[in-house]
Amino acid sequence: MNDDDGPLRDEVSAEEVERLVEAAGPGTPDRPPFGPEGAFGPPSPPPDAGGFTLEEVIREIDAEYTAARGVPAKAAAPEKPAAPAAASQTEDLVLFTLGESAFAVPTANVREVGRAPAVTPLPNVPDWLRGVTNLRGDILSVVDLKTFLRIPRSGEPARMLVVASSTDELTTALLVDAVPGRARLAAGARQPAEALASPAIAPYAVGLNEHRDRLVTVLDLDKILRAPDLQQFQGA
Repeated sequence: MNDDDGPLRDEVSAEEVERLVEAAGPGTPDRPPFGPEGAFGPPSPPPDAGGFTLEEVIREIDAEYTAARGVPAKAAAPEKPAAPAAASQTEDLVLFTLGESAFAVPTANVREVGRAPAVTPLPNVPDWLRGVTNLRGDILSVVDLKTFLRIPRSGEPARMLVVASSTDELTTALLVDAVPGRARLAAGARQPAEALASPAIAPYAVGLNEHRDRLVTVLDLDKILRAPDLQQFQGA
């Protein structure tokens, strides 16, 4: 028989099979070594039942025969690598506008959305710090975000976002033009912040997302609230 014809066990002698079966030990009364149903017998016992199954005997015969002929045994098929995590993981964001530009911040950092509040002005402060407001007993600094980011003014801001840092230690009211709602945007599809034209916005931007045929700049609120210019007036 040619070496390439048929499975290896077709060339094994009956004596070898008998020797290996004897080494496996006798069967039990309810399960003979090869079973009454023929060569394959009843279903194989679980791995901890002891002894050998016919499949194991065949594999051992094949391995011995292959080694005797000097033919390397077939390597086990490599396991398929785990599928990579989806690049389309989304982030829940609050959308708002400043002039003609669209922005977003993480919903987890937004404590309240409302109308622009009554503000008490403060002397000798930058123009982007409108003053302070009393929100149900809490005194908050009120920041005109459009002016802070050096976006040209186009009317008075009509909405307020009360935002907090990730650790809740810093809370501020941000004035914005409009808050159209929320959206889940794919973090994996985000363009880098370097694509931004404005050097005043880039230090606070995470990146850019497309949403309904419009580019949305996702901001890092922690960076804004911890900006040195802003921190000196926290709790003013």
